[in-house]
Amino acid sequence: MLADALRLPDSFHCNQRTTDDKLEGLCILLRRMSFSCRYSDMLARFGRPFPELSTKSNTVMNYIYDLHGHKLCQWNHDILNPRYFDTYTNAISNKGAALQNCFGFIYRRND
Repeated sequence: MLADALRLPDSFHCNQRTTDDKLEGLCILLRRMSFSCRYSDMLARFGRPFPELSTKSNTVMNYIYDLHGHKLCQWNHDILNPRYFDTYTNAISNKGAALQNCFGFIYRRND
């Protein structure tokens, strides 16, 4: 579901002439981005040499950034205005949220 939500292509073609399907590429990236994970920690799980893991994770990360980076770099000033942050966090906290400083969630529509 995450691969589809990110609109990943069916396969990734890396510059060292390897090809992976979208799920393996996404799994490599997610594992690499997890806390305290080095490429050496990934060798046994993915059965790939260090340079290949590095290239694959960078290829997927660059694809996601190229497609969705504007969502990180462009701030919606009407909704994400600092004067409203207290209102947002208080409303979420009052509903029983564990975090006191959360003002948003990832939302997926069920179409």
